Amino acid sequence: EQFPRTSGILVRAMGVHFGDYRDWAETEAWARDIAAELVRYSRAETDHA
Repeated sequence: EQFPRTSGILVRAMGVHFGDYRDWAETEAWARDIAAELVRYSRAETDHA
C-alpha cells in the first residue's frame, strides 16, 4: 500500500477508486505494432548489409 490508512479513507470518501484502468487490448495492439516495425526495420537493415 502506497498511502497511509487515513489517506486511503479520505480518497475513497471522495469517490476515487484505486485500480489499473489501462485498456490492455489497446496496449497489446500497440506492442504488436512496435514488434512489427522492429521486424521491418531489421529486415531493411539486413537487406542493405
